[in-house]
Amino acid sequence: MKVYQRYLAKTVDDSFTVRNSEDFCLFRGIVTGIKGNTVHKLQAILSQTRDSELAALHGQFFALYYSGPNQELRIYSAPSNNYRLYYYHSDKLLLVADTIKLLVELLTDNGISSVPDELGIRMMLSYGYMLEGFSTISGIQQFGASTLLKANLQGITRQRYFRYCTNTIPRARDKAFGELKDLFGAAVKAAFERDECRKHLAFVSGGLDSRLVLFTARELGYAQVDCLNFSEPGYLDQSIAVQICKILGYGYRFFSLEEGRYLDHLDDNLIYHEAQIVLHGAAHLYQAIRFLPANEQRILHSGQIGDIMKGSYLQARGHSAVNLVAGAYSKRLLPKLASELQGLADNYPVHELFVLENRGFNCITNGDLASLVSGYSLSPFMEPQFMQYALSLDPAWRSGARFYLDWMKRCYPQAARLVWEKFNAPANYPYLLARLKYNFWRGSDKLLRKISGKPNRLNMNPFDYWWQVNTQLRERFTPLFMIPESLRDLLSQELKTDLNTMFSSEMLSERFQAYSAVRGLQYLLGLDIDRGRPE
Repeated sequence: MKVYQRYLAKTVDDSFTVRNSEDFCLFRGIVTGIKGNTVHKLQAILSQTRDSELAALHGQFFALYYSGPNQELRIYSAPSNNYRLYYYHSDKLLLVADTIKLLVELLTDNGISSVPDELGIRMMLSYGYMLEGFSTISGIQQFGASTLLKANLQGITRQRYFRYCTNTIPRARDKAFGELKDLFGAAVKAAFERDECRKHLAFVSGGLDSRLVLFTARELGYAQVDCLNFSEPGYLDQSIAVQICKILGYGYRFFSLEEGRYLDHLDDNLIYHEAQIVLHGAAHLYQAIRFLPANEQRILHSGQIGDIMKGSYLQARGHSAVNLVAGAYSKRLLPKLASELQGLADNYPVHELFVLENRGFNCITNGDLASLVSGYSLSPFMEPQFMQYALSLDPAWRSGARFYLDWMKRCYPQAARLVWEKFNAPANYPYLLARLKYNFWRGSDKLLRKISGKPNRLNMNPFDYWWQVNTQLRERFTPLFMIPESLRDLLSQELKTDLNTMFSSEMLSERFQAYSAVRGLQYLLGLDIDRGRPE
């Protein structure tokens, strides 16, 4: 077994390597809530195969353990898959790495050529991210959430060491409100305690999730917080964020998304997710944090995946069978893709779990991956105890964010009085009145756009509006919305047709999905990707 290691200087880090005559233990990342000697306790969990304890850890990590006496190698990904691992396996070779590009280089060193995976590329063209176990390079597979890859004398196996349960546990609403608040407060406290300098960096927007993190932190006594906000200037995501920071007495930093100028640096995002997620997905976050001074590269505290509390991954007011069409960025090519994925739905007991483990852990954690370049990111909504409790609530309660809004009104009344960007109405409004206000707001805007012919601007990142008003953006990307010459002989005619269909779309986001697919292949396969890049 050979181990190649990269070390990135980070202010807060639990990473370690321990080697002795009998075993080898490697941990990369950060965890919360461990009291005492972190290295000793993590090493004990791994050496004694206490997988349930590993699954209970909240953090951003992966781990490896090799037992010499048993001649067994075990490699674990985190429950939220927010520190990616990939592997290649053949009869005589097992390669594991935290980047696909390294795997491609190692395969080349072993005389194996890498080629595109057309199913993975079609996932990018539809979902905008990879489903569990896939990548855009043939033969290279993603670990997925809570995955254990085990290699011993009997062979190599890939299995789940943990999965969230979606069974409903009957509870009284009032009791659930209090227990959720306690779990959420404990998760926020454990995460903020990891900021050793006692200065904190947190994301803020016009949504519900980030504000709950901030109001909870202030309630717990954390006063030195700088809040990072990005938006189209003047949109609700900015104005609400400013109001939140003013109320809490927190610092406010704004990264403007005006006219989509940050997209000029879109290819920079290849470094942290290798185009396994759409390049424009967390591009604004990456540009906002990448140039922070070294002494400010703290943990980024976020409200990632509060969607479980809102019931956003449900298709009805109850659990339903998996629908592979749901959760995609584009439905243009989905019928073809769905036929290629027959049988995948059998891996998930209910639709909510399919969306959580794919769109949630494989896509929405994009911001966590962007943060890995200089530090780490933590969200209390992804703390395992909190998430399991939320998933055990009656889906009829959670559907349409009803329970979430009631929880806010009861436990966070000050936060509930502020406008929620999604509805453009205070979160404590009567639900039906808020829906009515939302329908009027969006409906009148849609009517005006139909009359004027102008694209939608009611968004934090209105891509089609930017495309219309930003001449430099059009000049920068129009020549690049095509299949590059270096890839044409590597793709089937059918896939080239699919790519051209997306490149010719009227929606800029769909063109960026095709752009992400081809740019990612050029990057991973070592082909030229600099043509057309501005000086």
